Amino acid sequence: MRICALLAVAAALTSITSACADSTSVTRAAQSSSATPTVSAQQDPARCAEKPPSGPIDRQGSDLRFTRGHVLISPRQLTASTGQPGVGGQVGVDGQVGADGQVVAPVSPTAQQMSPAPTCYEFGRWGEPTPDVPPDSLLFVFKGDGTEGAQIEFPVGALTGEHLPPTDGPRPPVGPLTTSITATIGLSEKGTYRSSTACRLTLTAMSSKRAAGSFDCPETIVSEQNPLDPNDDVPVDDDSAAPAAAPTPGAQPERPTSLTGWFDLQP
Repeated sequence: MRICALLAVAAALTSITSACADSTSVTRAAQSSSATPTVSAQQDPARCAEKPPSGPIDRQGSDLRFTRGHVLISPRQLTASTGQPGVGGQVGVDGQVGADGQVVAPVSPTAQQMSPAPTCYEFGRWGEPTPDVPPDSLLFVFKGDGTEGAQIEFPVGALTGEHLPPTDGPRPPVGPLTTSITATIGLSEKGTYRSSTACRLTLTAMSSKRAAGSFDCPETIVSEQNPLDPNDDVPVDDDSAAPAAAPTPGAQPERPTSLTGWFDLQP
């Protein structure tokens, strides 16, 4: 009888231990399955310097519809040299007289230099699949978390040879697109939206199968309105320019920033 009682106790302890082990395993599995890895939009700067894919460029500008893709965009602040040396090799502050008696020439835009440590962001395609914006623009929007994102816009006529896409049949053919086009490109980064209307956009593919290209904006400006901020209360039809914010006393002036990168979209 004593042996039977001991065996019963041992069996009960084994059952309890097994149940606890199973409960712990289930809890850990649930924690593992519910844990979502954090995906950062920031990428290796080398990715922003890659070449976009290539494909046919259909200058009809119609049947464009894309549901997936991304943009890689790199903002980089520009630094200006302190001045040009005068006679005797003396260098002074721009517009001031150096030790050699020569006036230091102001720095031209061509004298600007890139600052080190560029940043590279990746954002996924966002918004309507069709990029058409009446009456005559194509707009590609890319979004990350919050207000982070970028957008690329250019006149459809730059693609079609200054003709609107056909509505009642094919239009006269035009030659291949062999030059870059002018585009408006903007980046929303950490709550600040900067853009340029004079970006160079080189299309490497543009058809119903794929849209891709690279871009270069030598200098951008900061905007008071952020089109990627859903809380922006500026009316859509308000074309008036927002007044520039008064500079904060003692604050450093905003340094010029360039934008470079590429995009790739597919149906």
